[in-house]
Amino acid sequence: MIHVRFHSVYGSTKYYAESLAQSVDALSIAVLDVPIPSDGRPVVILSPVHGPSIAGIKVAQQYHETHPVALVAVGMTLLDAAQKRDQMRSSAPEDCARFYLPGRLDYSQLSSAHRAAMASLVALLKAKPLKNANDKNIIAGYNKVVDRVDVDKLQPVIQWARNAAS
Repeated sequence: MIHVRFHSVYGSTKYYAESLAQSVDALSIAVLDVPIPSDGRPVVILSPVHGPSIAGIKVAQQYHETHPVALVAVGMTLLDAAQKRDQMRSSAPEDCARFYLPGRLDYSQLSSAHRAAMASLVALLKAKPLKNANDKNIIAGYNKVVDRVDVDKLQPVIQWARNAAS
């Protein structure tokens, strides 16, 4: 069985984890620090991107020597930009597969700390003289419901999990 672990704050990571688990006949466990059995089976870790932080990286560092590991970061950066930037490249173990998936952001559900962080980010981006597509995207989505969750984008993760398990 493939091990699926996830951490979700506002729900889109949970949605992807449950969809993945269903596709590969696994259980999704909503706690990153639950020990993973020492069975050498593949581990897929999903967590949201919060600024420079991706919680799943610590779990990958713990298990990558004994299990094939894939990290999945769910965020609001445009998918092409997230893949090109590859934020996990410098901190994730080299042998871990890395995937990025688009998420969902509903400003009405944000904590006050996250709302303040987004307000600051948008103010900084508006002040930039040259804005890239991702900057424009964040500004345009400010204070709105932005839902880019696309279960079809999970297919490469599903394929990796199946290949790693065989």
